[in-house]
Amino acid sequence: MLFRKHSLTASAASLALMLIMLLQCSSCAEGGGVPDLTSAPPGDTTAADTSPSGLVIAGGADAYAIIRPSDAGEYAVNAAVTVNKALKAACPDTWKNSIKEDFVSRELKGQIIVNDEPEILVGYTNRKESRDAYAELEAGGDPSLYTVRTVGRKIVILGITDYATGAAAEYFVDTIVAGSSGGTLSVDSSLRYDGKLEDNRPPLAEGALLRLFSWNLGCSVGVAADALEVIEEYRPEILSLQESDKTVHLNIIKPFMSKFTNYRYAKQMHTGTSTYNYTPIIYDSTKLDLVEADVEWLDGRYTGTNTKSLCWAVFDTEGGRFAMINFHGAVCSAKYSGYENMTDSERSAIAAAWRLDNVRQILDVAARITSKYGEIPMTVNGDCNFTASSAPFARLTEAGFADSEATAEKKIKAGYKTSYSYASGIPGTGASIDHIFGKNGVRFLTYDVIRTPAVQTGSDHTPIYTDLSLDARK
Repeated sequence: MLFRKHSLTASAASLALMLIMLLQCSSCAEGGGVPDLTSAPPGDTTAADTSPSGLVIAGGADAYAIIRPSDAGEYAVNAAVTVNKALKAACPDTWKNSIKEDFVSRELKGQIIVNDEPEILVGYTNRKESRDAYAELEAGGDPSLYTVRTVGRKIVILGITDYATGAAAEYFVDTIVAGSSGGTLSVDSSLRYDGKLEDNRPPLAEGALLRLFSWNLGCSVGVAADALEVIEEYRPEILSLQESDKTVHLNIIKPFMSKFTNYRYAKQMHTGTSTYNYTPIIYDSTKLDLVEADVEWLDGRYTGTNTKSLCWAVFDTEGGRFAMINFHGAVCSAKYSGYENMTDSERSAIAAAWRLDNVRQILDVAARITSKYGEIPMTVNGDCNFTASSAPFARLTEAGFADSEATAEKKIKAGYKTSYSYASGIPGTGASIDHIFGKNGVRFLTYDVIRTPAVQTGSDHTPIYTDLSLDARK
């Protein structure tokens, strides 16, 4: 169930419009015609005209189609399905179309599409009408906003987030489709409704204890406000970050924790120093109690930067005690002092050895935790800098850790690359280097990769998350 709230404020102009509508309704009772319920100001609850006028999307000459983004997430997909099912139920003899993706041609991939086709656009499609509406919503600075509107021959059903898009679809179904009869469904050509969710967070999967959200923020490579928008949208029980330099701590983490005061650091600084933890774990203190935490440098790494570290924490939750390890795997770059004159193959061999040692260190930390707390459920996550076909990945799985992307009961989006050169665009399918592993009764209910516009400008990695439960508790 999606919960939404609608503003009930009205300007003097709105009140005047309501008076005119009442007068028109009086004339309707005398056979004087249908009242014209047109554009609603933001926050109004004005219903759309569903009489046979305006845009006839079922039972008319135009063959309307539902268009969704080709890379739509779970909630945008469900929103399109919701609209399609409602139209089929309301107009079984006249609604014949199904859902189509917004892909036009390979030559136009990545471009904004302008056409005059009769379409119902659900979510952040590549159509100009969707992009214009999104830009307008985004300017409002509130990720809870959504809109349902007609633009030319198109109907736009869109939210700032996919979850908000679901609310927009629900409004369209409840307010417009539900009023159809006789096999004909018409939408006023001036329809405009802007709404707002009470809580824009995607809900946890049924049966899940918490959401573990992992994201490399690229040492402030992106726009802080966009990264913050993504984090605020999801507000996971555990936010596990990598490449969090001082600027990330001050411009992203601090504003987030100031706004949502229930969040705490497991470990903000390296003990006894003024050096920030580049792999911090931030948790919801209303859902988790911190038992112990620490941060340490990776042994196998280039020591000229602070980015390669490991942070671990033990928590008590409603579901029992569990531990987690967050890390950023090593690389060997030609930009590193002392390595610039090596060949690519030489640097690759060094990086491979370092990453195997990273896994050795992770397993050593896991063993220390187990020695103290027993075989409690445990997760390992981070920008690992290795793929599922690598030796370090194999070493972790041999030690009993299962990868959420491979084993989650529901994979919302899987099989996508998760890193890219900043501003080059979010990549498509391929092998991920960001992972979340679990063992000792960690059960992954969902796995997802977040690929929204704010992600593209927020970092050079896409976030991944999983909703999990702890089935084996000791």
